[in-house]
Amino acid sequence: MKARRPAAPVLASTAALALAWILPSTALAEQMPFDVGDLAKIERRHGGEPFLVVLWSLDCPPCRGELALLGDFRLRHPELELVLISTDPPETAAAAAEVLAGHGLANAESYGFAAQNAERLRHAIDPEWFGELPRTYFYAADGTRHGVSGALSEEMLREWLEAGR
Repeated sequence: MKARRPAAPVLASTAALALAWILPSTALAEQMPFDVGDLAKIERRHGGEPFLVVLWSLDCPPCRGELALLGDFRLRHPELELVLISTDPPETAAAAAEVLAGHGLANAESYGFAAQNAERLRHAIDPEWFGELPRTYFYAADGTRHGVSGALSEEMLREWLEAGR
């Protein structure tokens, strides 16, 4: 006896359901432009809670590893408040959004340098920062921050998150 194949409408509706379930999780988030003064707005918006500001670039191999770590960590710790800022020029926003989506960070608050003058934007973030990447700022609930250059470890993230509770 031959197995019956499902009718086309059943296949079509199954495919539509699968796409509806998959697309929200893989949709590319729109990257907001980051300009002078925007860090103060981010700090006000997240005031009173611990959060991370992570600076990264498409051209930075250690940044890719850090994004993978952050994506995995965030799955296990959805309470992690995360702000991502790409230091790449505005015309790379689509590529940056694709990288973030690939690491499960499509729904993270995400910015990209808005101006071609990266030095001016770096100075607005931290006058003591010279552009080394990755760069992370750990914000405490009281608004104090601590900057770290270089790749993060899961242990660093876990300790910071536990201390902020």
